[in-house]
Amino acid sequence: MVKKLLKQDFSALLRTLLPMWLILLGIALLTRFVYLFEADNTTFRIIGGSSIVALVVAVIVCLVMTEVLCIVRFYRNLYSSEGYLTFALPATHAEHLWSKLISSMAVTFASVLVTLLAGVAATSFDMLAELLRLLAYFWKNAYREIGADLPIYVAEYLLLLITAISAFYLLLYTCITIGQMAKKNRILAAFGVYFAYYMIMQILSVILMILLTVFMATDSFLVLSEWIENHPWSTVHIALIASLVFSVVWNGFCWLLTHRLMKKKLNLE
Repeated sequence: MVKKLLKQDFSALLRTLLPMWLILLGIALLTRFVYLFEADNTTFRIIGGSSIVALVVAVIVCLVMTEVLCIVRFYRNLYSSEGYLTFALPATHAEHLWSKLISSMAVTFASVLVTLLAGVAATSFDMLAELLRLLAYFWKNAYREIGADLPIYVAEYLLLLITAISAFYLLLYTCITIGQMAKKNRILAAFGVYFAYYMIMQILSVILMILLTVFMATDSFLVLSEWIENHPWSTVHIALIASLVFSVVWNGFCWLLTHRLMKKKLNLE
């Protein structure tokens, strides 16, 4: 059933995203076309500058709108009047949640790839060549420092990136799901939940900074600093693993909370 739900979600998202991606690529090609006639005069500087600004704005709009569309799709399809039809389907609440998360992450990665492709098109592959040179340089130097364990570090970083994007959407899903329990102004309630989360995180950050400041005054901090200085890549490895574990735990918490509220406290418009 998840495949059928994914088909519906992708269809709904791509109806808006595909034209937006095509417009972005069109602006990128137009920018490249303009710079084929590069000249040292005021007219070209105005036209060329305008095309660059238009491309930058289009990239920002593409990335932001992708996230907005995914969140709107989640809310409308599950918690608006459309939810009556959605939950009438022979699918579990978990399947609905997985479908929304997978489709959101997929189109997010697709939007990033399209923006990179737009950059490549606008620079006549100069950007791609430079990027490949930078990657080759990084890999060569990193391999010299780390050795055969480099692919493990790269895999850890990629997994952390995936879980971070997943955590972003699951956090918003949780806020929306808690907000839909309100009798009125559900969207405003969701914003309120997110604001409360933000304030709690800020308070915890301040507490953590205070504890870290106190810890820096101890002998243990000197020992730790010396160990980090002598084992820099092991420190990076530990930091990546710790971040990955925390991200997975946070993902699981948000997913379970959203699923339970969706299942037990569903309150459609």
